[in-house]
Amino acid sequence: MTCDARNRSTAGATGGINYLWDSNYSLPMLALERDNSATPAPLRWYSYGQGLARFRAEDGNNHYYLKDALGSVVGYTSGAGALERSYAYEPFGSVWLVGFELQSALQCSIGRR
Repeated sequence: MTCDARNRSTAGATGGINYLWDSNYSLPMLALERDNSATPAPLRWYSYGQGLARFRAEDGNNHYYLKDALGSVVGYTSGAGALERSYAYEPFGSVWLVGFELQSALQCSIGRR
C-alpha cells in the first residue's frame, strides 16, 4: 500500500490487479486499475463528474454508470447506450446481482439502508 503525505491510500494491489487512487479530492477516488505484471497494462480508467460517471476499458470503449435516487450504482451501459451490467442490493448494501458476473471494484451501495 502506498500513502500520500496525509496518510491517504494512493495505490494498492488485490488479486493480481493494482489500484491507483487520485488523492486530489477530499477522499481518494479510484483513478486506474492495471494488471500486476512486470509491465503493467491499464485495465480501466475512471472519470468523475457528479460522483463516478464512466470508465474506459482496456479495449478503449467507454462505459457509463447508472445510479438510483440514492446514488448507488445500479448498472452500466456501453457507449452506445446498451445495458451491459445490472446490479441490485439487499438491505444494508449487500450486492445481489441480476444475471451478470461480478467484475468491478466499484459495485457498492453508498447510502442504502
